[in-house]
Amino acid sequence: MKTVHIKAITCPGCAFTYEMAGAATGQKGQPKPGHFGCCMKCGQVLIFTEALSVAIPTTDQLTGLAQRNPFLFDQITAMSAKVKKQNQLEQN
Repeated sequence: MKTVHIKAITCPGCAFTYEMAGAATGQKGQPKPGHFGCCMKCGQVLIFTEALSVAIPTTDQLTGLAQRNPFLFDQITAMSAKVKKQNQLEQN
């Protein structure tokens, strides 16, 4: 995964601040509004907004992604599950 520098963004799920983003398959270069991602700290699935901050996607946005690009949807949800599982293991 190639990473790029971005303006600082804060995960709405855990308040972790990022200044780098990695592109999932099919998303190249700098994030754009509507691109999806996953917080690598808490596993929250995220979407980039028009202002290039991040938000928790709505059910409709996730459903739309699953219909348009099931491979990308699977990648993002698998990464989210992996991060959440790792966090549970570290807490035990």
